[in-house]
Amino acid sequence: MPTDLLMKERPSSKRCGSCGQEKTLGHFHVQKNSPDGKQGRCKACSSERRLSYHYGLDAGVYARLKDAQDGACIVCRCADQKRLYVDHNHATGAVRGLICHGCNVGIGHMKDDPTMLVRAAEYLVRTGQAYPTKALISLIMSTNPHSE
Repeated sequence: MPTDLLMKERPSSKRCGSCGQEKTLGHFHVQKNSPDGKQGRCKACSSERRLSYHYGLDAGVYARLKDAQDGACIVCRCADQKRLYVDHNHATGAVRGLICHGCNVGIGHMKDDPTMLVRAAEYLVRTGQAYPTKALISLIMSTNPHSE
């Protein structure tokens, strides 16, 4: 039996189960247990669903937030990120802004605690790892009564 009969031709595109658009397979995340190896929703629809489910945002609100931040992380201002993460208050769920992966991890490791972040800034200045700016000195003085 010829081997080409045994091999099924894999489709190069599929229709998204949410938006109904026909898209190339590169527009779908991998899902190993599905017949074609891809999820049923395209990446854009999956992202929009995640934003809605976790943060109550639609793609339009996310885009406006990103535009308001000039497409950059609200913390470090880097603009060369593939993706900005939704930063939110874990107690209330309120969205604070969009941040890069590094800032998201850093703030998370500091347990979203401004006092810890100020202490980290003080430490960097004290050890010569950062140079104090007027804004940083003002922030440290206003949040830490022991730094006088």
